[in-house]
Amino acid sequence: MDVRRTSERIQQSGNFPGAWGNEQRDHSTHHLNESEQLELIDRILLGDLGAFEGIVSDMEGSVLRIAHGICNDPHQARDIAQEAFIAAFRQLRDFDPHRAKFSTWLLAITRNLALKSNRKLRRFTSIPADHSNVAEVGEVATGPDENIQWKETFAALDAALQQLPAPWRTAFTLTEIEGLTYEEAATIEAVPVGTIRSRISRARQRLREAIESIQPPLT
Repeated sequence: MDVRRTSERIQQSGNFPGAWGNEQRDHSTHHLNESEQLELIDRILLGDLGAFEGIVSDMEGSVLRIAHGICNDPHQARDIAQEAFIAAFRQLRDFDPHRAKFSTWLLAITRNLALKSNRKLRRFTSIPADHSNVAEVGEVATGPDENIQWKETFAALDAALQQLPAPWRTAFTLTEIEGLTYEEAATIEAVPVGTIRSRISRARQRLREAIESIQPPLT
């Protein structure tokens, strides 16, 4: 099994995973539980290199989303995701399941590579003024007659998400989309949990403003 060729499958993916919409979300979030991931890792370490394909299939969307959340460029994100899986494979014997979940460990590798790539390309995101109010992003209920409207809403939310300052966008993606805990997100971002909470609150406020700009307030 060629690890590089397996990771290069990411480059050939036709659709980049978006943040909103059921079919996109099914593709972008991982489905294996922690014990199943550890079983695959054990198989890889015992010489079953084909099990690495299962890791890539399971985590590809999450890795792409985090990379894109930091660099805000789909092509760059695919390069980073490919590098992240190769790095994870090479460092797999260093992974300690007693210190972190595998998904947390892999996403931390992804984050570090994305930041390194940003430094190389001198792509820095300027951060606008703070918004301290906490607001929840509204839940959207869909129906057959509302598909077009909500697809437009999801597209607008994706656009709004990409306009967030990179730290807010990454914190929101890790917790609200990928389902990590605040503590796991703080580990990946190497910041206090309180900083993660603050970033998520500000991201929610900005996204709620985006919702209210394209539809009446939800009741």
